[in-house]
Amino acid sequence: MQHSSSSSSSSSSSSSVTDIQQLWGSWTTILKRFHDHPKVAQLKSTRLGQYLSSHPFFALTVLLFSALAALPVGLFLSFALVTCIMSAVGFVFFEGMCNHVKINFLKYTHLTVL
Repeated sequence: MQHSSSSSSSSSSSSSVTDIQQLWGSWTTILKRFHDHPKVAQLKSTRLGQYLSSHPFFALTVLLFSALAALPVGLFLSFALVTCIMSAVGFVFFEGMCNHVKINFLKYTHLTVL
């Protein structure tokens, strides 16, 4: 009974090791393709690219900070854009309403426009 349970555990651990090796192989293939891209090679030839290549922890920090800061900045800019559009539409709408009310007021009171 113990022999069959130990063989099943060793086969499951070998399959998980094989899965991890396949995952690692696909990951390295993706990274090699990324590093061979011409724009990445152009960036890595700059001073900033060389500095980030020699300081991978700092590069990862910059990447994560940029990715996490993009969402709040994007939300803020979209909110600002919608606010500007709504205020412009409101201004045009209320200016038209005020002129309409002023014309009607002057028409009914028989006053002249200054």
